[in-house]
Amino acid sequence: GRQPNAAVAPVITFADQPSRIWYGGGTFTRLRGWICYHDHCGDPLSVLPNNPFRTDYAPTTCLAYPAPLLRDVGPQDPVYFIYWEDTDHGWRARQKGYQTIVDPGLRLAHKVSSTTGGPTNPVTLRYIYRNHMIFLRKYFSVGAMMGAITILAGKAAINMLRGKLSPAMARIAAKAVAEGARMPLPTRPQTFENKPL
Repeated sequence: GRQPNAAVAPVITFADQPSRIWYGGGTFTRLRGWICYHDHCGDPLSVLPNNPFRTDYAPTTCLAYPAPLLRDVGPQDPVYFIYWEDTDHGWRARQKGYQTIVDPGLRLAHKVSSTTGGPTNPVTLRYIYRNHMIFLRKYFSVGAMMGAITILAGKAAINMLRGKLSPAMARIAAKAVAEGARMPLPTRPQTFENKPL
């Protein structure tokens, strides 16, 4: 059953393909630089269990938080602006012992990337790669960040050979990685100061 101090997420489908999963749980993947992958993305709804289940990560596309969790963990970190802010918040909640649950009885249809224009948009590229570095710097070692950069560079080279990544896109991503690796990080913890929940 549901737990009172757990965040609850729906199953999220593609708006133009409501029988296909966009989000059906999420996993932190250490060997790929702690990127959060959406489990079952593109799969039919039938692959999911009928009952609520625990997950490592949920996007804040739609996520219900209990008030005690928000009071304890605080709000999302505005340094991210877009992308990775939900990963950061979910990581902080997880470190404090809170759980996230996916309830298959709840469904949301999502127009994926309709605001930012998708994965090849320069704005999307900048914030995804920049914010990945910020997340690694906040919670892991320099070695973890360098390992992630090596992984990202290898993937970029493969995608360029396959024609999936243009040289212009690769330059944007490289600049974003450098920006995230050197920009100042906030020193104050995020809290809901004097704001009732």
